[in-house]
This record gives sequence, C-alpha cells and structure tokens, in this order.
Amino acid sequence: DEGDNPPYLAVFNIEDCKLHMINIQFDIAPESIPNYLIAGFGYNEVNIGEPAFTGASKSDTVMGNSIVGRYLYPPKGSFSHLKPYLDQNEKYAYLQDQHSFFDDKLQITLGGRYDDHNIYGSITNIRSGLYFQLIKGWAVKALYGEAFREPTMFELHDSPDLKPAEMETWELSLHFNPIKNIAGQVVYYQNHASKIIEEQAGTTGLRANIGLKKVQGLESLVKWQFDKFRGNIWYNYERNPDNPDFLNVAKNKLGFGVICNITNNISMSLQGKYTDKIKTNALDVDGNDIIITIPEYKSFNLTLLANQINFSTFPDID
Repeated sequence: DEGDNPPYLAVFNIEDCKLHMINIQFDIAPESIPNYLIAGFGYNEVNIGEPAFTGASKSDTVMGNSIVGRYLYPPKGSFSHLKPYLDQNEKYAYLQDQHSFFDDKLQITLGGRYDDHNIYGSITNIRSGLYFQLIKGWAVKALYGEAFREPTMFELHDSPDLKPAEMETWELSLHFNPIKNIAGQVVYYQNHASKIIEEQAGTTGLRANIGLKKVQGLESLVKWQFDKFRGNIWYNYERNPDNPDFLNVAKNKLGFGVICNITNNISMSLQGKYTDKIKTNALDVDGNDIIITIPEYKSFNLTLLANQINFSTFPDID
C-alpha cells in the first residue's frame, strides 16, 4: 500500500543515457583435435545522463507531489562536479581455450580478459578450470577465477584516485552419481576480496581501496528419488578466517525437502531449514554501535499441491 510509505523525495527517469557497444568474437573448434578456442575484443562507451531537477509533479498524488527530474544528456551543468565521470569508455580483449584428453575424461580450461578504462585504468583477470572423471559416476572439479567491481561515478567524484575492487575465488568439488537414483556434490571454496572501496575513518565521504575480506566455506547437496518420493538434503558452512565475529552471516545452515506424488495431479511437500545464530551491527539507546546476536531458528513448511485437476470428471451436484 503506497499510503503506508513516506512520499519519494525525488524521482528520475534515465531515458537520455546512452550506451554504445561493439563486440567481435571468434569461435574455433577444429574437428581434428578436441579443442575449443574463443577469442574476442570490443569497445563500450556509456554517456551517463546528468541529474537535473525539473520541478514538482502537480498531478502525482501517489508520490506526494515529489520533485521529479531527468538524467539529461548532453550535461546541462546542474551537477557540474559529476561532469568528468559522465562519459566513460572501455576497451577490452579476452581469450579462452578448452582442451579435452582421454575421451573427455579430463578437461582443462584457461582464459583471461584485459580491460582498459578511460577513468580508472587497466585491469587483467584470469580464469582456469579442471575437470577429471575418476570413475563412472565420480568426478572432481577445480576452479580459479578473478573478478572486479569498478567504482561508481559518485565514488570517483569524492575520491578520484579509486581503483576497482578485486576478488579471487578458488573452488574444489566432488560430484557423484553412484547409482541412478542418487546424485550429489561437495564443494569447498575460498573467496578473497581486496582493495574493497570503503569510507576512510575520520573523513566525511572520502573513500579508498582499503577493505579486505576473506571467506571460506563448504557446501554439500544430495538429491534422491525412489518410486513416488524424491527429495534432497543440504548443508552449508561459512567463516572468515581472519575475523571470528563474521557479521551478518550464519556459519551453519542445514535443510531438507521431501515431495510425495500422491496421484498424477496431487503431491505433498515437506521442507525444513535450520539457520545458526547471526552476529550483526545495531545501535544502543545512546546511538552507539554495538554487536548483537540473533538467535538460531528453525522453520518447517508442509504444502499440498494440486496441478491441472480436471473438474469435469466430478459428478454434477443438483
């Protein structure tokens, strides 16, 4: 209900922003060898409209006569401090090669991408992967990847020397399907984020690439199906090795689901979930930052599902 919410202070549309893109890609898969090569390059140019208030909306009763506006392009100078960051362009190139060995029992993938941005400079990311089938129904995978998060134009205005935040991910997994009706996986992963854009202590809005975060985790899933019953059970564990007070994340989660097909059109589902306690930030009565603990909780859902029942098969009631 819109009446339960405060009116918007400002509303914008972005119809004047422009994006120009070109990408050229080559896919090479020779029949003589089990290899698949992808190579490409491209160019992106974005013309971001400049915020400009255009007055109050007299007819907009839902939003409470809020101030409305548009993102104008070319810029008109209403927010002149943003002008250096409204025209952005990026050149990039990428390459990925996948080769198979031993009748596809072993696959190795290696790739990389280079980006050159007119504001924050250049950055290179690589990706690699390995797949190996141990025996029928059992396989392992190993993955490594890099990624980045570019600074926004508002962050760049306050701190023009910002660079992209960077992340590295490692993953090792076991996949199994020992019999027809059971399949699952166990995954161990690590995520390391560096140069995270955060506000500097003792400043007002000044940001820098000072954040660092590490996450280690384990994910497991088993799915099964027998006759009219099918289901799954899963478990997740996550922690920060450098910070035992890992905020806003439950270290342990466990869940299950079971579905029974009673008839062709009717089924029953039972789902359960357990979530460990969570530590998070809060404010005390004096407005000071404190850490509180949200207790663990459990939930269960029982659902009866009916799908495409043909009511014409039921007798008429006089």
